[in-house]
Amino acid sequence: MHNKQALILISLLFVGMSSTQAQDCPDVAKIYLTDVINEVSILRKGAEESTLAGENNRTLCAGDVVTAPNRSIPALIIRYYTEIPKIAKLKKGESHQVEALLKPCGIWCTAKNDIERLYHKLTSEVPENVGDSKGGSKGGDSDSKPLPNITMPLGAKGISGPFYLFAREGAIPLFWEGSRPPYQLELNDAMGNMITHNTLKTNTFFITVPNADPEQTYTLKISSAGSVSYQKKLIFAMPPFPFEPKVDKLLMLARLLKDPNKNWRLEVWRQLTAMPESQARENFKGHLRLDDFEIE
Repeated sequence: MHNKQALILISLLFVGMSSTQAQDCPDVAKIYLTDVINEVSILRKGAEESTLAGENNRTLCAGDVVTAPNRSIPALIIRYYTEIPKIAKLKKGESHQVEALLKPCGIWCTAKNDIERLYHKLTSEVPENVGDSKGGSKGGDSDSKPLPNITMPLGAKGISGPFYLFAREGAIPLFWEGSRPPYQLELNDAMGNMITHNTLKTNTFFITVPNADPEQTYTLKISSAGSVSYQKKLIFAMPPFPFEPKVDKLLMLARLLKDPNKNWRLEVWRQLTAMPESQARENFKGHLRLDDFEIE
């Protein structure tokens, strides 16, 4: 009896070790996050049965086999951690065996590929079912209904810190949601002196500041009857890296969003607004406005 129990324990331990070893390998690729990620199957190298992918189960090792759902879907994208972008696209029911990389990618290359993936997401078409938040108030038609508080979508995902802007002159476009007009918009400098005070009938506005030198700080306040006022600091600072003239500007803006220390979303919106109109720009603005993207 004891021998039988020991054999069972050894077998379970072996299975556990085999399962761990199958995934304990260098990541060479990752499945691009998609709405059907939970329907994608992964057969790990050395495993007998496949498992379902998921938001937290997308990294891949050499030898893994990925299979797309057996129904019509947008192309399922697998991106390799290579300096020169390398991808595999799967359609309905197709499979792909992950290849080994000849050279390790390293931290810099992985970060670069993360930016490439974010760029791809931001310049792709915005799904229709995500909705559109640029229409203004969501307070409803009845005055008896409570009004939603004023928010700025560019401060999404629980980002409570200030907006950072490049230390340069120029108009700053604002938009917000919640409550109903008229809105009261105020801008004060670090000493509390009022710079701007406007009564607005729309939830969009452009502001300018008298001094956009580095470390200059302003406080933006937006209020409306029946809702709690919204307040946010604006801090001007030097860009965290130079904008290279020969590099796609949208790619540079995607890189700016990856800054782990500062929220540059308002500056990104500012730069997008000033760029020539294009479908890629509109897609980028749509994803940014709706907070419809993932920063890994």
